[in-house]
Amino acid sequence: MDSLILGVHLVGASVWVGGSVTLGVTSAALARYRRQGPEAAVPVLLAVAREVSRVLWVALALTILTGLYNLTWYLPPGATLSAYPILEAKILLVGLMVVLSALHTFVVGVRLRRRREAGASPEATAPLQRAMALLAVLSLICTFGVVFLAAFLGGP
Repeated sequence: MDSLILGVHLVGASVWVGGSVTLGVTSAALARYRRQGPEAAVPVLLAVAREVSRVLWVALALTILTGLYNLTWYLPPGATLSAYPILEAKILLVGLMVVLSALHTFVVGVRLRRRREAGASPEATAPLQRAMALLAVLSLICTFGVVFLAAFLGGP
C-alpha cells in the first residue's frame, strides 16, 4: 500500500511540475503573440489556463495528501521535523508554493478576469498581468526547489 501511495504522490508531483512548466511556456508564447497583434490570444490563453489549472490543482491536492501520508512511514515514531532539516525545508517550500499559486490563480487571476470582463483596457490590466507573471515565476522556482530537495530525501 505504501508503494501505491508513493506512486500516486510521484505521478501527482510530475503532473504539477510538468503542467506548470507547460502552462508557463504556453502563456509566455501567447503573451508574445498578443503583443504582435490583436487581443486574439487572450481568450485562448484563458481557456487553456482554466482547463489546465483544474488538472494541476487536483494533482497538487493528491500530492500533498499522499505526502502527508508518506510522512507517517518516513519519520520514525516520536521524531519531529526539526530533526530532518531537508524535509522541513521541503514542506515549507511546498507551503510557499501553494500560497503563491493560490494568489496567482484565485486572487490576482480572478481580479484580472473581472477587469477584462468589465472592458478594461490592456493598459489598465497591465499591472495585474505583471503580478500574474511574477507569481507564476516565483511559484515555479519554488516548485523546482521542492523537486531538488525531494531528490536529497531519497539519496544515501
